[in-house]
Parts: sequence; C-alpha cells; structure tokens
Amino acid sequence: MRFIVPILLIVLSGGLFWLFTNPTWTEVKALRAEQAEYDQALFNAKQLEIIRNDLLSKTGKFAEKDIERLEKMVPDNVDNIRLIIEIENIAAPHNLTIRNVKYDGDTKTEGSTTPDQEARKATEATKKGAKENKNYSTFNLEFSTQGTYEDFVAFITKLENSLRIVDITGLSFTAGETEAKNVYKFDVKIKTYYLKN
Repeated sequence: MRFIVPILLIVLSGGLFWLFTNPTWTEVKALRAEQAEYDQALFNAKQLEIIRNDLLSKTGKFAEKDIERLEKMVPDNVDNIRLIIEIENIAAPHNLTIRNVKYDGDTKTEGSTTPDQEARKATEATKKGAKENKNYSTFNLEFSTQGTYEDFVAFITKLENSLRIVDITGLSFTAGETEAKNVYKFDVKIKTYYLKN
C-alpha cells in the first residue's frame, strides 16, 4: 500500500504532463515564435517609415524643374509614342523625317521555334533577369531617315545631348532613294531606359 500511492501520483503527474502541460507548452512556444515574427515585422515597418520620411525630406529639397528633368531622363514607364515624337522634334530642324518605326512589340523572330524552345528561352530570360536584379528595364526602337551626312550628324549630336538617356546600338546607311547628291538613307537602332514599377 505504501508504494501504490507514489506510483499512482507518478502516473497521474505523467498523464497530466502529456494531456495538459505538454500541449500547452507547445502552444506557448508557437505563440512566442509568432510574437517574435510580429515584433520583427513591426521593427521592419518602423525602419521603413524612417527611410520613407528621410527620402521624402530629401525629395522636398529638389526643385520642381529638377524633378521634371529627372523624370524625363529616366521615365517610370514606356511611352513609345512620346519617345517617337521627341525624336521627330529633334530631327525636324535638320530636314530629317523619321520613318519605318519599329519597337520591342513589333520585332518578330526569324524562323519557327517549337514550344519547347520558347519555354527554354523564357526560362533563360527569367534567370538572366533574376541574376541582374536591375531597377530599370530597356526599350529598343528602330527607325530610318533620309538626308545629308551633315544633317544626320547634327541630329545624332542633338539626340545624344537630349535629357532622355539613349544608346545607339546599331547604325547603317545606304545611298538615298532620291537622285539628289549627298543624300543617304540611315537605319538607326537605339536603346532607352525606364524605371521598373
């Protein structure tokens, strides 16, 4: 009889531990881990608010004209129509007309490809984009124009000095389609940049 009571107490305490204490302790540990995650998220939110306020105060120091110039230099979207109009406005004083405009959406791949090849290309492009991790994207544009060499050089110089960042990626020329002397047809490929949303 002397040993039965201690054994019953041990069995009862073991049962209480497995039925009540252990599940409650496991739940408390899970709640503590969740609380730590919330605390970290709250800390991150406060840090982001500090950074945002700092950036807003810095932005407030810029003049309105400077902000407009920055937005023109690297816009936050692709406005291909406005870009073409800007290029036409630069070309017009030099007696050049922009023709045969093609841009990213217009370019077609030569030859046929299988769906498997397309999937492989898409995967490679995704890996490349993830590896580069850039805050901007590029926009490719092609056009042709016709005029004298001097007018074309003046146009390219003005395009180079414009606010919009433009890289010339391809240039070729042939004899002009008119009988006038010193007139050439120029095919130009350019690349410009815009911020990702």
